[in-house]
Amino acid sequence: GASRAGRRIRQARRTRRRALVGRMSATVVGSQDGVDLRFVQLDATRDRQRLSEERLERALEEASRDVKQLQAVNRRNVDVAEQELLELTENLQLSLRARRSWEDRVRRADTEIAALTAALQRGAPQHEEDDDISHDA
Repeated sequence: GASRAGRRIRQARRTRRRALVGRMSATVVGSQDGVDLRFVQLDATRDRQRLSEERLERALEEASRDVKQLQAVNRRNVDVAEQELLELTENLQLSLRARRSWEDRVRRADTEIAALTAALQRGAPQHEEDDDISHDA
């Protein structure tokens, strides 16, 4: 009778305590000198901390994935930028060579114009062919 009822009460208390801990409740469960209350509070605190740590771990994993993705995008951007820089450098070199070539042609043309102008002012033949023709006459 009485011992059976006492076991049922203790079992009911354990069942209620487990249910309350599972829900992270800090409700008093038949407190004996505050031991049960402290047990429930500690379990609830531990469970909250575990959940918090799990959330932080998931957030850290997500942040790590994001960082890896950003690093991959950054590497691709750097590769593209380096390729564009190489192409721009090659184009600049080609442009500079073409410019020097045109500047050389302009200098030669200026020199030839100056020589022809001077020859005209002296009355000399303008071309070697003119010179050859005048001797044949």
